[in-house]
Amino acid sequence: MKVVYAATCEQERTLANLIEHMYSSVFPHFYSNEEITSFREFGVLQPSVTEAERLYTLKTSFQAMASLQVMICILEKRLDREYERLFERNVHILKNCELFFPFTFQSFYEKAKTNEIVSLDRHPMNQMLI
Repeated sequence: MKVVYAATCEQERTLANLIEHMYSSVFPHFYSNEEITSFREFGVLQPSVTEAERLYTLKTSFQAMASLQVMICILEKRLDREYERLFERNVHILKNCELFFPFTFQSFYEKAKTNEIVSLDRHPMNQMLI
């Protein structure tokens, strides 16, 4: 018999908020609206139905939250080659948590270099118009 501690409601909300932040604030910097919509349809960052219970254990939810926070920080602030290993390590952790994340550091890095796609849903850096 194995005892597993369940994640708290606050952890579940935080995890859901981090996933939504990826979709609403991070992905729009790199992908078009159509691509982001297809990510939702493919279940990117969504646990499979059979593995959802595993994600909401105390240990796994902390790992997923920490990994998402690190990845968000890298993608929003410091998209630099020196963080590639750290990014890939956190992608691996998300996969171990059964969260589908089919991207690599390279996929974001190339999009940022070309800067060719900007989503219309991208949030402004400030709320004031000059």
